[in-house]
Amino acid sequence: MISLKTITLGVAAAAFAVSTAYADEYKDYTPEKGVWQVTTVKVDPNHIDDYLVGLKKSWIPDVELSKKHGLIDNYFVMVNANGADPDGNVLLG
Repeated sequence: MISLKTITLGVAAAAFAVSTAYADEYKDYTPEKGVWQVTTVKVDPNHIDDYLVGLKKSWIPDVELSKKHGLIDNYFVMVNANGADPDGNVLLG
């Protein structure tokens, strides 16, 4: 049986390991201004193509116009390879 002291030491060691791991700015990542808004959509795996065609007709022209006017910098549409993912299989950003 694991004692409370062992658990406490393990938690303290893990916290120390996490707190000492720092990323070097501009080497490990580049800071950017702005934020990302990501929407996850659950689409029936058999109708993903239909959904993407619908996005091309409705959502894409709107975000293109927003990009043209400088309201947004970029946008993306991603499809999860695992179509049966319960959390959603299409990402709009």
